[in-house]
Amino acid sequence: MPLLLTALLLPFPSCRPEPDVIDWLASRKRHDGLWATATYGVLARGESTTAALALALVLQPTADGQTMAAAGRALRALIARGAPSPPQPPEPVDYPVYTAACMLHALAVLAPDDQDDGRGALLMFLRRHQLTSDHGWQPHEPEHGAFGLGDRAPRRPAGADLIGLASVTFVLEALQAAAVPPTDPMVEAARTFVERCQDRTGDGGFACTPTGDWRAGKAGMTDAVPPRPRSYGTTTADGVRALRAAGLPAEHPRVRAAVAWLVQRAHDARVPGIAEAAPELEPSLRLYWLQAWARTLPLVDATTAARWRPGIAAALASFRQPDDSYLNAANAMKEDDPLVATALGLLAEAALAGGR
Repeated sequence: MPLLLTALLLPFPSCRPEPDVIDWLASRKRHDGLWATATYGVLARGESTTAALALALVLQPTADGQTMAAAGRALRALIARGAPSPPQPPEPVDYPVYTAACMLHALAVLAPDDQDDGRGALLMFLRRHQLTSDHGWQPHEPEHGAFGLGDRAPRRPAGADLIGLASVTFVLEALQAAAVPPTDPMVEAARTFVERCQDRTGDGGFACTPTGDWRAGKAGMTDAVPPRPRSYGTTTADGVRALRAAGLPAEHPRVRAAVAWLVQRAHDARVPGIAEAAPELEPSLRLYWLQAWARTLPLVDATTAARWRPGIAAALASFRQPDDSYLNAANAMKEDDPLVATALGLLAEAALAGGR
């Protein structure tokens, strides 16, 4: 049996710094060990929500044995299920790329020296789902290097499912945690996609994709010829994280430009760029924004991090429930589901407390 899974079968101390949220999570766990939501059918299988929550738990810098045991049980349940597993109709898809990335990241944090814990299979899954020349996308094409949601392996001419910077960011951070070097072809291709999402000659911020379709343009399109999607906060924070995870140093011009974009515009819970362009959508993105922004704190200079931290913490507290779970009343981006919201809230908490 792999060392990690053997260790996770052992008892842990009973002390825990955040008993309410651990108890709340225990009460929401399904009979098969997964955290599955009843709010949205696409998440009903529970793989992506379980993987995200497991990652959020292991990243807590003050996580004790009880917290790590909860994460370990969730990961064991996912591994036993064969996650990310192909859906059997009529099952929903449930975001397999996010599942694989969060599992890989969590396993790498829990047992960095254990190479027999399922990471090889997860890496293989991610390689199969990246848009590369092996699957029909050539290096000059804007989609090259991206990851979709993962409902099927991408193949031309059928095309890929939804691609975007968020999934690529989660994958790159998982690869970094798993010690996959920046010279690995998967990382290099992903970095190229990330760089194409940046308005390098303009404001330095990021959009969701480098293409001009609706997925890139939550903040609208510029008046340039050809039009380019406008930068906004969640994607620019993701862009900083993705560039650094792909191996670019803090002083690289691309990183500096993206951080400067955030310094000028990031002030509170409102998502910059979206608040102005799509005020009806913006409230539904606030927890994702706060976790993405918080997770840039270890990547920026100490003065900037110290200036940002109180505002992020105050904004995050407004979404925390009495049992230490999280909830956003706005419902356009699934943050009104308590499992989704709690995963995002705990990821932000970890970064605010000095975690990864």
